[in-house]
Amino acid sequence: MSANSIHPKYRSDIDGLRAVAILSVIVFHAFPDSVPGGFTGVDIFFVISGFLISTIIFSGLEQGRFSLKDFYIRRVRRIFPALILVLVACLGFGLFVLFADEYKQLSTHTVAGAIFVQNFVLWRESGYFDNVAETKPLLHLWSLAIEEQFYIFWPLLLAAVWKRHWSFLRITALFAVGSFALNVYLIRHNTTSAFYLPFSRFWELMLGGVLAYMALHRPDVIARYRNTQSALGFALVVAGLVLLHRGRDFPGWWALLPAVGAFFIISAHGSWLNEKLLANKPMVWVGLISYPLYLWHWPILTYLKIVEGDASAVARGMALGLSVLLAWLSYRYVEKPIRFGGSPRARAVALLQVMGVVAGVGLLGVAAGGFPWRSVGGVQFTPKSYDLVTNYRLGKCFLGGAAHQKFDEICDARPDGRPVLVLWGDSYAASLYQGLLKQSKITRFNLAQYTTAGCPPVTDFEVEIRPGCLPANAAVLTNLAGNKPDTVILAANWMLYDGKHDEGGKPWNVLPAQKLVNTISKLRSMGVGKVIVVGQLPTFTQAQPKIGARNFVPGVTARTFRNFNDSSAVADRRIREMVQGSGAEFVSPIDTLCDSSGCLISASPNELVPLAWDHGHLTTEGSAFFVESALAPRHLPFPGNSRSRQ
Repeated sequence: MSANSIHPKYRSDIDGLRAVAILSVIVFHAFPDSVPGGFTGVDIFFVISGFLISTIIFSGLEQGRFSLKDFYIRRVRRIFPALILVLVACLGFGLFVLFADEYKQLSTHTVAGAIFVQNFVLWRESGYFDNVAETKPLLHLWSLAIEEQFYIFWPLLLAAVWKRHWSFLRITALFAVGSFALNVYLIRHNTTSAFYLPFSRFWELMLGGVLAYMALHRPDVIARYRNTQSALGFALVVAGLVLLHRGRDFPGWWALLPAVGAFFIISAHGSWLNEKLLANKPMVWVGLISYPLYLWHWPILTYLKIVEGDASAVARGMALGLSVLLAWLSYRYVEKPIRFGGSPRARAVALLQVMGVVAGVGLLGVAAGGFPWRSVGGVQFTPKSYDLVTNYRLGKCFLGGAAHQKFDEICDARPDGRPVLVLWGDSYAASLYQGLLKQSKITRFNLAQYTTAGCPPVTDFEVEIRPGCLPANAAVLTNLAGNKPDTVILAANWMLYDGKHDEGGKPWNVLPAQKLVNTISKLRSMGVGKVIVVGQLPTFTQAQPKIGARNFVPGVTARTFRNFNDSSAVADRRIREMVQGSGAEFVSPIDTLCDSSGCLISASPNELVPLAWDHGHLTTEGSAFFVESALAPRHLPFPGNSRSRQ
């Protein structure tokens, strides 16, 4: 570092490491099975950013030349140009391909991205009924938000540390350890918080800060075994790319692999591996465009999925190629001219003003409800909201999964001598209620409902993130022991409890076959006449009404496999295998609603009547259609087969 500059000397190997990080991320997003741990590229970026920013701050404070105003002007000129371009492009393209609710969410995310709070917005949105990640074009801005939050917090803290003559190294290490401890704690109690909240992620940037201090004050220590450090660093990074996957508890302890690996690689300046693998021209070129490439690749892949559904490998490869082209154009003709030319202060102010306008447009989109007057592909469509209170009996017979909740008395069946059918399970089971209610009025049986969000109808089975499952299911058994119903229907979104075939993330718990079989045995021993296990409902990666609006043609395409989640068919087969020989009857929704040409997305061949209101939860019409098609013919009770009742 020169004496007259507080900025670190350019290192081509760090740009090469950026290339490793961005290539890992974009390949993972396009071809997740090829690099299962590719998402750890973000963690590598965090360490790099922490190293470079901390070097600037440490040097500036120690030389008496650090200026918060200049620091933030440089950040604005570095971050804003490409970000503004991507936000505007996403808003513009979204007008033509997104329905109103989707565009409203995009507008919300645009505002969040513009003011760098996207991680908090995604944290608040996460939940059982949330849209899947692949339909959120600006989801990836969560990591940029964390970096910018660090850029606000870190220089202010270090300025206070310098003023009080405290040790930079000790304070940095202390905060890094505290942040890591919070990360480990949250990964056990709330994985979403551990992933999105800044203070459980800051330790990765502070790890780079520790290295920055050592590079400035103890360069002899970190340079002593540089070739060994580089080899170890690469080994850790590669281990993260290979060993990690979306089912791991991440970040947690696993995040040490990419973070510590990046630490060792950055510390090994001048090593053979750094020079040969990272500092070569192709890697440096990719590293130079890594920031706009990160910004462009996810929206392009997301819009491809929204428009085309399950895009081919060739299409995804072309999407990455387009991302690289746009990244280079953004870097060459937008980022570089604005970042390195003209008056720094004037350009920073102009960028802030433009970003304010973009945020304002986003607020307008939110206020206007996503501009529902628009037509998308010639279809003007606004998905209907689904009334969970009425249709699911939310809070009474469909509980939220909290340990203190209890079923209401209205959930029980009336003891009037008619047959009794009990519906037991999670929200997928609750979505059967309206269809069963309609059928109960036709064949005259009494209907009881005991359903709990995220809780399968299995006894002695703990769902870690749903503390209410055990007491809720215990209450169901108590009620059943007293009522001795004619029929019990067990239904669930079984994919959530299947360790091999989850919905793209960590399974909530792995359901052993014996647990389900034991539950069936308990019911039969209690005097239940018939146990019916409903398998996995067909599940899609987008909301079925939107798939229908984009693909349905009256009399032609009431079925489709587009955006169909193959794991739902796998889960259906696995539940069938579990139930076989247990004494229970198995009903396959896949067999009922799907054939070789696809799965039904409309209850009518002549007009769009969606079977599900989201990815798989049945609408009232869909519930009635499924019950009439699959259950009513021979599975449901009727007065003639009722046991006599007092």
